[in-house]
Amino acid sequence: MKGKLIILTAIIILGLGLGYIFGAKGTGFAKKDSIKWLSYDEGIEKAKKEGKFVIINFVTHWCEWCKKMDEDTYSNEEVRSLIKKGFVPIMVDAQIQGEASYKGRKMGYKELAVHYNVKEVPTTWFLESDGTLIAMMPGKIEPDYFIKTLGYVKDRAYKTNVTLADYAGVKRP
Repeated sequence: MKGKLIILTAIIILGLGLGYIFGAKGTGFAKKDSIKWLSYDEGIEKAKKEGKFVIINFVTHWCEWCKKMDEDTYSNEEVRSLIKKGFVPIMVDAQIQGEASYKGRKMGYKELAVHYNVKEVPTTWFLESDGTLIAMMPGKIEPDYFIKTLGYVKDRAYKTNVTLADYAGVKRP
């Protein structure tokens, strides 16, 4: 009996280890050519240096919609290409231990999510390279709409009187 328990424990640990090794920060499984998500502090620093926009993807490891967005939207070839060209992608698991610097103050990821007014996951924030907030989009975003949103941000249309709906030519699904 003791031997079976040891084997079962070893199998569980192996499964968890493989899930961690091949996982995308707890939101499903990483795919070849997938987005290289950075931690909050890493991403903010990189955006400042490179002058790129920031996408913050707030998720939790248990969120099925987060996994669907990873599978459907962030796996889309055009989405990946647009992000790679003009954005720094940051992923924050709002329930995992982690530390971030926000406005000169150290805090955990849960507190960071509160400061970004995250009330549901997934929630996507768009920021300018200096950290200025542009917009937040709660919920799963379909690839086509996300592509139009990336263009809206990249073209700085948010600084004009053009709404995202007008820019995209559609209403958000």
